[in-house]
Amino acid sequence: MNPPEDATGAQSDLTQKASKSVFWTLSGNAGVSVIRFVGTMILARILLPQEFGIVAMSLLYYGIIQLFGKWGMSQALIQRLDVDDDYLSTGFWTSVMIGASLTILGMAFSPLAAYFFREPAVQSAIMVLSLNFILSALGSTHAVILTRELKFRTLTVIDLSATVIRVVFIIVAALNGLGYWSIILGLVLNRLVKTAFQVMKVKWIPRFRFQREKFNHLFKFGRSYYGYSFLQYLNDNMDYLVTGRFLGAANLAYYQFAFALPHLALSHIAEGVNTASYPILSKVQEDKERVARGFLKTARFVSLLTFPMLMGLIFVARDFILTAYGDRWLPSVLPMQILCFSGAVRSVIYINESLLKSQGRPDLGLKWGLFFLPLSVAAVIVGSRWGIEGVAAAMLSLAVVSIAYVYLGLRLVRCTMSRYLVSLLPALVCSAAMVAALFAANRIPFLMTIDPWWRLSANAVIGACVYVAAVRLLYRNTFTEIQEFVGNVFRRGKAKS
Repeated sequence: MNPPEDATGAQSDLTQKASKSVFWTLSGNAGVSVIRFVGTMILARILLPQEFGIVAMSLLYYGIIQLFGKWGMSQALIQRLDVDDDYLSTGFWTSVMIGASLTILGMAFSPLAAYFFREPAVQSAIMVLSLNFILSALGSTHAVILTRELKFRTLTVIDLSATVIRVVFIIVAALNGLGYWSIILGLVLNRLVKTAFQVMKVKWIPRFRFQREKFNHLFKFGRSYYGYSFLQYLNDNMDYLVTGRFLGAANLAYYQFAFALPHLALSHIAEGVNTASYPILSKVQEDKERVARGFLKTARFVSLLTFPMLMGLIFVARDFILTAYGDRWLPSVLPMQILCFSGAVRSVIYINESLLKSQGRPDLGLKWGLFFLPLSVAAVIVGSRWGIEGVAAAMLSLAVVSIAYVYLGLRLVRCTMSRYLVSLLPALVCSAAMVAALFAANRIPFLMTIDPWWRLSANAVIGACVYVAAVRLLYRNTFTEIQEFVGNVFRRGKAKS
């Protein structure tokens, strides 16, 4: 029996919207990554590792304070099917009150961060950075409205514009001798610009109304997400906390540079797809099989992007560091290679968050975080005895253990782990073929003797060609699926993002 024509049309329209949402989110993240990367390349030759370490320490403390404000109001507003103006106004004023409180809290306790990291400069940097809490709160509900309406193209333009302004400011400030302050002030400017653009793009003005009943509905969903976010941050940043505390600012900077590119697979691909897929999965949350198919397709798509990128980076890590940042950053090479494996595994685990939230079960993430935190603390502290290489190895071991986390989400939609693993096979097999080709190519004497920049470029071209050819020859259905995705993105129709 065929589905009704209107149901088929609605499903097709949602598929097109999903494709456009993912495309614009990933395009925006890719653009932001490129802009930030160019900025970091320039700054790496201006600022010292110690100065990058001070910024990293300040951001760690900022992230911890920020956790106290993650009540999940924005996530709850996205997940709910019935959201009216009263819900939005209640969420807005809640966010503003939280943001103002966090700004005060961040400034008041900044001396503790300076004491913990044994770095006095951290205190003043955090006091300025804390302004971002209230600035972010003023635009958070407007961002929710854009997300609910799947206007990811608008969000992408806003993010790119703010990033360009931020990077230009930071470079100019650094060249004029502001040191690490150039980055701190640039982060505040970035947040100010994003909030201003979000408010201007959304024709919505909050009412002076706060309904306790609406708040309770949002808080009921958000309280579990709050606990989950708190634990997730600690688990995800335990390596930074331990490195900064026990190994110092310079080693933290080396580790940060090692972590940066592998982390793109998580923050700019997996997180981007996660952000785009969450509202889509929420719209069909009651159809378990449809949610399962959508999640598996998401996992396959993410792995097709992240696995080859990270496996290829292992071969070119040294050439990449020399070309992008200079020889002063060579201590970052081995940790980067180890973290490539960790990033590949985590990229296909992170997307489980959208599945749990779409089913209204962020509490499962909280339970997992409670179980995982002691393992994270123990592994990273033990690993730090072998320097930043040991910390990177600890993160890899934790990523492997985290595969069990996906099982919690799969159970909600009655999907088996075997289906999930099969969805990753195309990326795994084709990445293995690419790795074999790169291994053979790097044995050629000519490639071993040329300039690092040219060797880096040659490996990128060889790896990309072999990988695309492998997908085309070995997994034609997957290749066709990718073509359909591209077609949905550029097809004209009702779906606009």
